[in-house]
Amino acid sequence: MQRLSSIVRVFSLTLIVPMIAFGQATIKGTITDATAGETLIGVNVAVQGTSLGVATDIGGHYRIIGIPEQVFNIKISCIGYESQIIVIDFSETKDVQKDIRMKPQVIQGEEVVVTAQMRGQLAAINEQLSSKSIKSIVSKNQIQELPEANAAEAVGRLPGVSLERSGGEGNKVLIRGMASKYSLIQIDGVNMTATGQEDRSSDLSMISPYMLEGIELTKSVMANQEATATGGIVNFKIKKAPDFSTLDLIVQGGMNSLRDTYKDFKFSLGGSDRFFEKRLGVYAQMDYEEKDAGSQQLGDVDIKQENVTAPVRTNSMQLKDIFRSIQRIGGALVLDYSLPSTTIKSSNFYSRIKREETVHKNKYDFTTNGFSISFEDTPESWLTILTNSLQIVHQWENWEINSAFSHSYSENEIPFKLSSENGGEIPDLPFGGERTSDFNANVDPETIPDLLLYSMEQTVYNMALSGLKVERSDTRERDLAAELSIAYTFNIANQITVKLSMGGKIKHKTKEYDKTTFEFGNEGYIKLAHDNFEMSPRNEAYYATDPRLLYLSDFLKPVDSKLLGDRYNFSPIFDKDKFRKLYNLAMAIPDDQLYSLWSLYQPDFPGSNYKDYHGTEDYHALYLMPEISIGSELILVPGVRYEANRTEYTGYRGNRLGVLRGFTPTPIDTVTKVRKNEFWLPMIQIFYNPTNWLTIKGGYTHTLLRPNYNNIMPGWMIGTQGSIDDLSNFRLRDELSRNSDIQVSIHTNEIGLLSIGAFHKRITDMIFWSGQKAILDTAFFELPTVMNRKLAAYAMNNENPAYNYGFEFEWQSNFGFLTGFLKGVVLNVNYTRNISEAKYPRTIVKVVVDPVTYRTSYANQDTTYAAPMIGQPDHLLNLALGYDYKGFSIRWAMRYKSHIFKTASWYEELRVYSADFYRFDVQVRQKLPIDGLEFFLNVNNLTGEKERDVINHMEFSTYIEDYGRSANAGLRYQF
Repeated sequence: MQRLSSIVRVFSLTLIVPMIAFGQATIKGTITDATAGETLIGVNVAVQGTSLGVATDIGGHYRIIGIPEQVFNIKISCIGYESQIIVIDFSETKDVQKDIRMKPQVIQGEEVVVTAQMRGQLAAINEQLSSKSIKSIVSKNQIQELPEANAAEAVGRLPGVSLERSGGEGNKVLIRGMASKYSLIQIDGVNMTATGQEDRSSDLSMISPYMLEGIELTKSVMANQEATATGGIVNFKIKKAPDFSTLDLIVQGGMNSLRDTYKDFKFSLGGSDRFFEKRLGVYAQMDYEEKDAGSQQLGDVDIKQENVTAPVRTNSMQLKDIFRSIQRIGGALVLDYSLPSTTIKSSNFYSRIKREETVHKNKYDFTTNGFSISFEDTPESWLTILTNSLQIVHQWENWEINSAFSHSYSENEIPFKLSSENGGEIPDLPFGGERTSDFNANVDPETIPDLLLYSMEQTVYNMALSGLKVERSDTRERDLAAELSIAYTFNIANQITVKLSMGGKIKHKTKEYDKTTFEFGNEGYIKLAHDNFEMSPRNEAYYATDPRLLYLSDFLKPVDSKLLGDRYNFSPIFDKDKFRKLYNLAMAIPDDQLYSLWSLYQPDFPGSNYKDYHGTEDYHALYLMPEISIGSELILVPGVRYEANRTEYTGYRGNRLGVLRGFTPTPIDTVTKVRKNEFWLPMIQIFYNPTNWLTIKGGYTHTLLRPNYNNIMPGWMIGTQGSIDDLSNFRLRDELSRNSDIQVSIHTNEIGLLSIGAFHKRITDMIFWSGQKAILDTAFFELPTVMNRKLAAYAMNNENPAYNYGFEFEWQSNFGFLTGFLKGVVLNVNYTRNISEAKYPRTIVKVVVDPVTYRTSYANQDTTYAAPMIGQPDHLLNLALGYDYKGFSIRWAMRYKSHIFKTASWYEELRVYSADFYRFDVQVRQKLPIDGLEFFLNVNNLTGEKERDVINHMEFSTYIEDYGRSANAGLRYQF
């Protein structure tokens, strides 16, 4: 704290020391497209002969202060438009208001016609070039003209970005091969709260593209940004009201080829206006969507190898048919109020997804000659996101004061999830013969269902109805934050301008997770089923022999279902309506009767107590960051950031060693643990623009990753056999990454933007999962001594650093300078090469026999092995080719990702990678004769490509997902 007090004093002295200001004049204004009338972002406005200059902001506004009181040439320039030079005598007028209209470039004596896709590309290029750090941009026009399915899909087009998908819909981003938890996601600068129970990642499918003003992906953070962004920061900017009235109405319908359904529907309505002489702006947007997001999967493949010379053995696999429907409602409300020197903006975002999901599973256990059929049914679940912010920006002479207050909330609620697993009474040896390791070596998991000797109807014919398990859970997270930054700009002669910024942020987070599980089974459950459903004669006879038994067949239904492109038969399946009715009947029993019927109701005591947790996190930060402009070519932005974090989480502990029944209560200890840490994080950005066609950017930064919630939650449960599957490690350290970036860009009206960059990350204290290890220090985990040399699995910090590095190439261009057909072509291509190195811990657990007592215990034999980082792709390629002709626009896009490292293993043969994946999308738009009305058509995953993971050994599949192709068409009206 002494160092913290010192730096605060330095900040204060820096601000009050008198500075020599050689100019007091100011120029400001708005820059627009002369033909379309739209405001332009990223336009460079420079006072020639000085170091003074800015780029226009998201509203097309610019403001330059501290201009010497003399005559200057003001140069206005950006890619795609003709440069202008205006002469202003600042000795006559100190406060100049100058609005500027930019004309499209003229080539070979002819003005280029800027089409819809060209306008979006030019906006992205100019905003990206004007940024002081390394950023990638999706502009407003790119989002609005040919919008993606959701915001995650739009980010996925940027260099170095790959997507995680759910039912074919992108929902999380991986930047430069770093898992989604390494990305900081913001809405209008407000951090989104995590949407899950375990890690800190957020679901981006919540964000509609129609409400966005633009997307910024920051890859090299600055000292005035939060450091929890090792991958990068994705900021979704919500629209605000322009100077004219707007109305945007969209109605669309869609289909999904996986189920041959045509029920997808979306409705979007947004508009804005300005009041009180345009000082008050109001923008509002509302979206409603229904869609089928189901998929079919092959997964849960169990492949083992006893040692490096042993054969690779396939033990089991599972097929899944996932029915998932989504209802999504969202909205945004943005209010802004402008005074001569102050701007106030209130930004509010809300989104809620209701999901209904039923998963049917068939498990084929080849080794033990077993088969089971099961399902999970979630009639409804809710995922809610809410963000609110109030930002006040005050500009007075050379000062700028920016204050912000924000609130962010997420809730993931599952009112109930039903599941039932059934096996047992199946035909003898369904796969034929005795299965041993000698017989199942080198068996392709995809072929195992083909080896079943019986039809599905025969296999399940004698299965008995099992119990019904019920789960409920609720995850909530809330952030409250306040921040203040102060900037003072001054000149040292004409050639050096310094913008000195300092500020701080405080944030309070609350997080809680609550889970309850119980089961309906045995006599009471079977009787409930028998008495409320018509039974087949076969089942009536079976029930008569033993009232605790019913055949499962009366609770299944035949379906005409083929999985993974008609590869597998998947019938019959569970009749979910009957199981939902069973649940409702059981829950209608009065509590005083329900809890006394142990034959019906069996609480899962450990599952309902030991996973729960709640707690708080308190964060505060300070930064100092001068921005030093030297001439018109060089900008240096050094800085230092101080971050401190305190966590206080409460969990639950207990010992169930030797307890035989899950519903048997045992004592519970409530434990609260506090963690504290602080970091000093030096940063520097370099921006060098030696010519009007070359820009060089570089950065060196320090960033962090804080542990997952479930890793530091201080609860644990000693299992019935004396082991712990997921021991919390509240002593985990934060990961620290040292990042180096460089980017060289060539930009002209003819070339567009051509850039190549390289990055390198050195990550220390990377958090890994240990696997089963013998506990050698029970005091470290605060375990009872009975756990000495017993087994547990937990998260741990790796003593060896990990490295992530590679390069990115990007070319954005259009052929508007050509004649004829080609002048409507717009091209975007980017390629990323990733390389990573990590040392993974490997523990061989040895059984040790005491020579005196002959008691056995466990000991660790620790070593490491080298492999890539989890989630690391080798190659990423995005290619988009667009064409505009008058009112017609079309864009063909391809995504390619290769060899993403999914699962680490000591055995190289068993390491899991994604197979090469190509995805093709097409978007079409045609303006109609009615002014403002247009028709659009989007086709996603045109070739119906499946996602697939494989192991090194013979490229056997460990995971396949098919979500089919989807299409939507509709009408859009814009006023």
